[in-house]
Amino acid sequence: MTGTARDIALIVLLAQALVLSLTVLVAGIMGSIALIETTVRLRRGLRRLAQRTDRLSQRVEIFAQDEVLARAARVQRARAMATAFLDTLLSPDSPHRPDA
Repeated sequence: MTGTARDIALIVLLAQALVLSLTVLVAGIMGSIALIETTVRLRRGLRRLAQRTDRLSQRVEIFAQDEVLARAARVQRARAMATAFLDTLLSPDSPHRPDA
């Protein structure tokens, strides 16, 4: 009688161990799927952020070329013209020289 009870107890323990191992396996698979889904969403978000950053960078570059560099070029041209005018006035051959 004790042999039968022992065999039944072993079968029950094996069944519980099998159920426990299947539960751990299923939980591991579900965890892996959740990790993969999170990674996919993060990569998608990072890709969208990179695209927005590229568009913003292009807009800033266009603004810098159209506004900042154009104004700086105008200032540089005006400075060159003023320097040339003053050099002409202050040249030794100029009749408009202040000490002439």
